[in-house]
Amino acid sequence: MLPIVYWQNLKIRNTTLDKGVVVCFNIDKGGEIMGDRRCIKCKEAFPLSYFFVDKHSKDGYQARCIVCVMKARRNHNKDFELERLRRKRYYESHKENEKLRVKEWRKSQIKK
Repeated sequence: MLPIVYWQNLKIRNTTLDKGVVVCFNIDKGGEIMGDRRCIKCKEAFPLSYFFVDKHSKDGYQARCIVCVMKARRNHNKDFELERLRRKRYYESHKENEKLRVKEWRKSQIKK
């Protein structure tokens, strides 16, 4: 069971993620989370304040909650970092070929 604390005269339930991010949810008198919208990723119901604004969607909010969006961003950043390291290793092992390739590309761009 998640710990319940009092904050600004509201009953709040805290959820902690991997990196120490704390997200608070309002709880009604029956102990249930009050929600106006359901996240399509985690299927939990949250108030609209737990969704990022998206002017392209019908109701103006993203379909995933802030928690799911932040988890996806962390995973994307990890993948990007691994890809960056892979490219760097490739460049270091094929430095001369890469320099020639870039040189040829630059020449072809000048002609345009």
